[in-house]
Amino acid sequence: MIGKLVKTGGLILMALGLFSACTARKYIIGTDPKLEEITYIHAGGGGMDYFSSWNYSASKSLSSGRCTMSARMYDEEIADMKEVNTEITAEEYESILKSVEGLKYAEYKPDTQVMDGYSESAGISWGKRVSGNYRIEFGNEGMRPLITAFRSVLHAHPQKQLDVTLSMDQAWIFAQWDSAEEECTYEVTLYSRAESTEGEVAMSALSSFETGGTSEAISDRIAYYCQEYNTDTVRNPIDLVVGVKAVKDNLTVASGLSDLLSLKYFFPPSEAPVLKEDIALEDIVLFKWNSSGSSMENIFSFYADMSSEPALYSYSYFSANGYTEDEKEVSQDFCDRLREYIGRGKLYRRHVMDPDIHELDGGEKYFRIEWNGMDDGQRRYYRIEFDEEDEAELTAFLKENAQ
Repeated sequence: MIGKLVKTGGLILMALGLFSACTARKYIIGTDPKLEEITYIHAGGGGMDYFSSWNYSASKSLSSGRCTMSARMYDEEIADMKEVNTEITAEEYESILKSVEGLKYAEYKPDTQVMDGYSESAGISWGKRVSGNYRIEFGNEGMRPLITAFRSVLHAHPQKQLDVTLSMDQAWIFAQWDSAEEECTYEVTLYSRAESTEGEVAMSALSSFETGGTSEAISDRIAYYCQEYNTDTVRNPIDLVVGVKAVKDNLTVASGLSDLLSLKYFFPPSEAPVLKEDIALEDIVLFKWNSSGSSMENIFSFYADMSSEPALYSYSYFSANGYTEDEKEVSQDFCDRLREYIGRGKLYRRHVMDPDIHELDGGEKYFRIEWNGMDDGQRRYYRIEFDEEDEAELTAFLKENAQ
């Protein structure tokens, strides 16, 4: 009896499924719904390869009548996906809809046996909620008329090209670009560009951010990326390219891509040179100890330039006797003794803060040296530290000679 009930129930479910399939609603675009009722149309495709994906879409606001279009596709110039968002006219929006007028919008069942491969589909939206999986049924021409209509409208709205320039001075890297329109937001992406021996170009995003200005110092963004991925530009040079997109009212109004800037001696390895082994003490030509603390006693600066004769020593600090500031020439004996103190220290690569995190206050205290043959990256990112006892002796020596 139970077997008969199960069998009978199965037959009923099959019958209901067949009835549902036979009665699934098919809509005729342009008739039901009418073209003026359609608020959104899209087409897209792709496969297992990320770069094979693409999509176009257009929408219309029934309240304001504003029409927009978006496109996303692979761009060979940047070897990455490119997105375009632009405002279009009502006539252009209608021209896209007319390319599918008369076609059926029907329910379909995806093939569950397909594990990979390329597929594409298109759909519409209007005021009525349609339940189930629906897509536009195309004829012999396939999706070509719709894609042609999308591309024709996109071609009629060429983006303004931004002139993006890069410059580097002593490991400070600056990006600058044109002003597109008032009240724009600029979406900036830093890319590492690589080209294979076969000529294939790959672009990897290192960092991205938004800004309201038309220039930005981007050194620490690149350094932060290298730090977090445990790499450096000496052993793994970067060919830097910067892309900028100007966005206003959620639409892209202009975009641009910089020329390539090669970075090698920019961000040094975490394994810093060893004093007295890799760097001879007599090659040290500059010492700087700065502190910008919140209390008077933690605001000071000691600076010794030993690159020429006579060497110069400048200092400023607070003590029980008040504020002291001066500069004077110093002897070779002073330089030799200072180098001996420096030799007790240890070089390290300073930690780079996340550039998207902004500290409200706080001070900084650091020792820095320079030596003959030092490159700009080492100068910007290497610091020197001392243990507590050596730091106390060095401080006493510096203040003793600040008379």
